[in-house]
Amino acid sequence: MSIKEKLANLSVWLRLAVLASAVWLIGSLAEIDPWAHVGLVDRHGAMGSLNNWDEFFMIGVLPVVALWGAIWVISGIKKKAR
Repeated sequence: MSIKEKLANLSVWLRLAVLASAVWLIGSLAEIDPWAHVGLVDRHGAMGSLNNWDEFFMIGVLPVVALWGAIWVISGIKKKAR
């Protein structure tokens, strides 16, 4: 079975999960803006910068990975039950 055929056979719930994942990631990128640098001054008065990549991974990427991990586990449980 080709990839095109597999994609055509996706359930409505899987299609919604793919769409929700994409919207979540794009929305997180827009809201968090991980490329923006925030100026910092440490206790010695030295300037530094910090970006928001850690926040993006925690809020943007981690929920998507958790969602697809749960879908993968549930799919395995259903296959084993058959």
